Amino acid sequence: HMESLRHVPELIPHAYADVHLPAAERFRSEFGGAYASADPYAVIADPTIDAVLICTWHDAHRPLAEASLTAGKPTFVEKPLALTVDDCVAVERAAARAGVPLMVGFKFRLAPLVAAARQAVPAPLLTVGQIADRRWPDASWAQQPITGGGNVLSQGVHAFDLVRFLHGRDPVRLWAAGGALTHPGSPLVDVAAVTLAFADGSAASVIVHDAGPAPVTSKFFFELFAGDVTATLHERCHALTVARGDEVTITQAAAGDEEARLSPEGTLQEMRAFARLARTGRADADVASARDGVWATLIATAAFAAIATGQPQELALPT
Repeated sequence: HMESLRHVPELIPHAYADVHLPAAERFRSEFGGAYASADPYAVIADPTIDAVLICTWHDAHRPLAEASLTAGKPTFVEKPLALTVDDCVAVERAAARAGVPLMVGFKFRLAPLVAAARQAVPAPLLTVGQIADRRWPDASWAQQPITGGGNVLSQGVHAFDLVRFLHGRDPVRLWAAGGALTHPGSPLVDVAAVTLAFADGSAASVIVHDAGPAPVTSKFFFELFAGDVTATLHERCHALTVARGDEVTITQAAAGDEEARLSPEGTLQEMRAFARLARTGRADADVASARDGVWATLIATAAFAAIATGQPQELALPT
């Protein structure tokens, strides 16, 4: 994100916080700013700060977001919004109480070729999503139940959010299979094959795992089918293939405009969108809200429940 901010003059780095102070100092030295601190709450309370980016281990998202929102600061929270649905809902309610805008870091929503895929297939009948990774290290913070939640939650929310975004509606039911297949004995699901049903009868199939790389399709791969047209996002969404009958068109982000070349996965675009949100209080249509963050974690945790019970799960947000 700090690399992206080099291209977003509206967001001026001012302060950095990390419980490991040398890390915050390193960022201040590289990217500029007034100071670094080991106390994130002191930084959030600083009246000279207008907006906050929360890019910490996942268990810190809720308390830091609640503090930032309560302080009246427009807030960006990296995905997942939180590790549990209850914590996500708590953040959503904090934003509503404070009347302060919050954005969740689902960058692929803003990737240039995702927008092109949506234009080609605005109403998919079937969507396929994939996040395929090499085995995560056992000692990684993201592989720990408390701090990271494992790959299906930690990064799988990208896929769960994007297929919901591509369908333009909420799923109503879920089936899933998988388990702790790459980390035997772990309490975390590391391989999940998930099927989502939507109220209009359309469906999505999503696989998330760290069982090995996908050299042909790529780690991030999404495909939208609509009968007479198919759109395939591949090469980590850096490429889009659209088939209309016998006519096939391949578009590369590297051949697009400067912004697409700089940021084919949407990282720069989401910082531009956050700048607009912080200045105006109004979110772009493709920006992920707190409600979107709740949905992504809900789908992930419902998949875990379906795997544990062998039963389909009805999907509905807490009232």
